[in-house]
Amino acid sequence: MTALEQLLAEEWPDGTFGGPRPPRPRYIPRTSSRSAARHRAELEAALARKASR
Repeated sequence: MTALEQLLAEEWPDGTFGGPRPPRPRYIPRTSSRSAARHRAELEAALARKASR
């Protein structure tokens, strides 16, 4: 790393100083949970009520 690159790395931190970060695990939404399905239905019902006003 040159002196200029070191200066720029300190001046504009981009989260990779010290090496690249490990990749994040892939997000997988929970769709099989009964409580999640019930909660989603309650939210959709509340939004439908609000939209009909």
